[in-house]
Amino acid sequence: MLPFIALTAVADIKTMQLYAGVERIYNEPQVGRSGPLTVRALAPFDHLHYLGTHAVDLVIAAAPITPSSRVLEAGSGYGGPARYIANATGAHVTAVELQPDLNEVAAQLTQRCDLAGRVTHVSADLLTMELAPAAYDVVVSFLAWLHIPDKATLLRQMAHTLKPGGKLYAEDYFKLAEFSDEEEELLKSQVYCAALPTREEYIARLQEAGFEDIRFEEVTREWRELTVARSADYSAKREDHVAVHGETIVNSLTLFYSSVAKIFETGKLGGARIVATKRGGTAVRDEL
Repeated sequence: MLPFIALTAVADIKTMQLYAGVERIYNEPQVGRSGPLTVRALAPFDHLHYLGTHAVDLVIAAAPITPSSRVLEAGSGYGGPARYIANATGAHVTAVELQPDLNEVAAQLTQRCDLAGRVTHVSADLLTMELAPAAYDVVVSFLAWLHIPDKATLLRQMAHTLKPGGKLYAEDYFKLAEFSDEEEELLKSQVYCAALPTREEYIARLQEAGFEDIRFEEVTREWRELTVARSADYSAKREDHVAVHGETIVNSLTLFYSSVAKIFETGKLGGARIVATKRGGTAVRDEL
């Protein structure tokens, strides 16, 4: 039986336009609703984080992930990173996603890629689900934890399910400076991001949860440039997108992309790649 899912949280997260109409991926001619797929063919569409498979290659190398690794993707979306890791390394990946509809689409895509034997999809709340102790070698997350204000509980859960010496790799937002009321409202309404820690607060929560050798690489400039370019490019190709997805979806995504770019341009939103090891003494570094 699946653990209890906080249905209010599921409903609330749908205010984020990126998660509205998740079956839109089937509109892409390269995807469709049936027939076999490859991880490579899906890659332009099933990675909701920045830099696509390049970002996943970084974690594969940093962990490293090997054929014998047991991997948890905490906040898995369409399952793109989970499938990519399984396909590239032979590892088994458990992909946990809060939203049942998104999880169902992800599971169907995994079946069509013939990877159901190496990727297990679970729809559950990371804060309340019963995770087995010391079950995983690696925990990964790509721009999912920004939706979870309670970092302390989240990171305790991740430490609990990691083996001693296991690796955590996360790409996430953090706060560089205080947001205005208008900026906070934009983060909440368009990005479902109610509260962000500073760099120092994030590192402290990791330490308290039992992580050591914490490496916190700031990638703010790279992500700011990427999100601004993405918003401009999406708007410039509006007619092409409307032909595939229709006005409603394109309007929603245009609003989302422009909102994220606007927040990054304030200079108050930071981006980070975080690597940490379960247990031991703590060393903080600025580079991977």
